[in-house]
Amino acid sequence: MAKPVTLLRIFLAAPSDIGDEVGVAFEVIHEWNDVHGSSMSAMLKLVSWKTDCAPAAGDRPQAIINEQALDESDILVGIFWSRFGSPTGVADSGTEEEVRRSVAVGRRVMLYFSQRPIPAERHDAEQHQKVIRFKDEFKARGLYWTHSSTSEFRELFRKHLPLAVHEVLRRLRSEAVTPPPASNTVNFTGSNQGIVANQVVNSQVTVKLTKKRGQKMAHPDGTIGSDVNRGNYVRYLTKRYNEFREKDANFGSFRPFHYSVIHKNIEAEFGSPTNFLPVTMFDAVVEYLHGRIDDTILGRNNRKKGIPNFKSFQGFLDEQASKARPRKPKS
Repeated sequence: MAKPVTLLRIFLAAPSDIGDEVGVAFEVIHEWNDVHGSSMSAMLKLVSWKTDCAPAAGDRPQAIINEQALDESDILVGIFWSRFGSPTGVADSGTEEEVRRSVAVGRRVMLYFSQRPIPAERHDAEQHQKVIRFKDEFKARGLYWTHSSTSEFRELFRKHLPLAVHEVLRRLRSEAVTPPPASNTVNFTGSNQGIVANQVVNSQVTVKLTKKRGQKMAHPDGTIGSDVNRGNYVRYLTKRYNEFREKDANFGSFRPFHYSVIHKNIEAEFGSPTNFLPVTMFDAVVEYLHGRIDDTILGRNNRKKGIPNFKSFQGFLDEQASKARPRKPKS
């Protein structure tokens, strides 16, 4: 049966000295499509001026790039190293203009700065100083990441991409949209998901999550809520946190303690209610909850005494399995 998908376009903004990271970004995006595309009903397409712009005349080359590629994108990935780029007439480089334009319209921006050693033959002090100035300026208005090798960038981007994709999908799917024509429906059968994403470059199919009053909403496939074991472990940890937190009700505040606060904290931290977060974020959510439990007064005291504050995921599963085993009848 045909399955509607949301196509997200990821614009890659980088000066000419960035090569290795571009290849890594391409690989990680295709990896996400292969692993998560079907379960998340979404496909990602990497966009850049080299692959998605056609010859055209206009006032400025960068304005043409903006119109043909950038403005239709959902996420911008910006990467800097030794070079800043050439002036566009509006900014000191095309990458700078693309980043500033994206921030101005509220596009999701993922910015990275390489700290790899710069070979002497390609070091340009003026260009590098512009990179440093831009990084310092961006620090006051956003969050960026640095990396010292392409392998470290791969690890970071592989971790950050699902977070950004989920944030954008959540926003798109909360908007009421007109159902797309049948010609824009993509069938996920087969293994050519990357080809499909490149062919359906102008269609964006979104799904609005709705429910009738009193009806329990099923958690989408690929989310923490749809995974019984992971969902139960997260519920165990939130309950554990509330038990610890209730014992030190004045911890850091004189406001009354509420059980719902931890759920709001998770939503603020990760951009969505726990059960609707992609299962790829399970480890990050668990790490966050472990930290919150350990940081309570009771949690700190337990750690000093060597008392565990919570079961590990495997320990939790083992306990649940033992409870589920039928008991032998008494003789």
